[in-house]
Amino acid sequence: MKWLWKKLGAVPPDELSGLRLQFEGCWAITASRWDAELGFAALPILSGRDATLYLEGGSHSDEVSAFLDAHSIAPAKQIASIAPVQIARGTIWPRQQVFHLPATPDVFAGLSRLADHHAIPEICEHLVVFRDSLVLVDWYDAFDREAYASSTIPEQNISEFAEMVGGSYRVVTS
Repeated sequence: MKWLWKKLGAVPPDELSGLRLQFEGCWAITASRWDAELGFAALPILSGRDATLYLEGGSHSDEVSAFLDAHSIAPAKQIASIAPVQIARGTIWPRQQVFHLPATPDVFAGLSRLADHHAIPEICEHLVVFRDSLVLVDWYDAFDREAYASSTIPEQNISEFAEMVGGSYRVVTS
């Protein structure tokens, strides 16, 4: 059956499952108007060290493609496993490109520079920051709706990120 999904250019159901943020008790960060340049510049506050940035989708220009290709890394491996970590896909159809990048200040600064003169859909549609098997930031439809951050991130970091992007934050309750 996987051949049918491939023929249709869609994501098969087994790729729709994967790591997701646990929403109960997580942080929701809202801005009245998201600025991708500021958002990318501020993301190191939430990612910490040794994290991976997952970018899905985007209509990449040559400049964006060159940046993503230059900084791409192999998908992170699950702890005690040789299988790559699978992040839950955000788009079923059409199948989108996926990039794994080190979540470093240099990579975020580069994405911020790109966001200065590229619309966010030219860079990505969805972004996730994770470490090992813990999703730290879950931002499907990035810069178009709330960003969600793990409850393991200290409130001081959440507050600093929200202030930097001109937003506010709250704890998600059921």
